[in-house]
Formats: sequence, C-alpha cells, structure tokens
Amino acid sequence: MGNSRDGIDDRRAGPPPSCGQFIVEGTERHAVLRVTGEVDIASRSEFQDQLDRIAVRVPATVVVDLRDLEFLDAEGASALIETARTVTALGGSVVVRSPQPIVQRVFDILGYEPAVIEH
Repeated sequence: MGNSRDGIDDRRAGPPPSCGQFIVEGTERHAVLRVTGEVDIASRSEFQDQLDRIAVRVPATVVVDLRDLEFLDAEGASALIETARTVTALGGSVVVRSPQPIVQRVFDILGYEPAVIEH
C-alpha cells in the first residue's frame, strides 16, 4: 500500500491522462493539424491557438486529423466548430479525418456535422 493518511491509499491510479499534442503540416493552401492524446478544458486554449494559426493563413482546405485523439470534450469540440465556421466563411473547407467513435459521439451530441468526414 502507498503512503497512507487516515487509512487512505494516496498512490496514483496510473499516469495522468495525456494532454493534447498538435502537429501542423501542409502547404499554404492545404493545412493539416494532427491531434493526439486528449483535448479538454485544460488543453482547449492550446488547441484553439493551433486552429487560429491555421485559419489566419486562409487555406483552401484545413484537415483536422483526429485518428489518434483519444478524448475530446465539448470545449475542444467548440474550438473546432468555431474555426470551421470561420474557415468556411472565408471560402475554405474543413475536413475532419478519422474521428474515434467517442469523439464522433461528442460531435453528434453537439449537432456538428463536418462538411467531410474521412474514415
């Protein structure tokens, strides 16, 4: 048993959940944002920053690759939805690539249907 105070085991159940990690690739007209780990309230601002950096370049297509994203909460989804609206208003499109079922469920709950989903 780990260190104990008042009979409570204070060992951690495991490593902390992985925070979102973001990799931007692509060209001036075609940007790809690869997202891994988890995007939640703690990592939303960094996720939003990455999305904003892409959106200001006004690419024709923004691909948000979610194949390695393990978790997305409503805060993270809202960041993506707002960016998609901005990019679309500027004449571009957003492609959401390979969302995990748990991530797709968040989109479904929020009523968000990306223009294109690649699986």
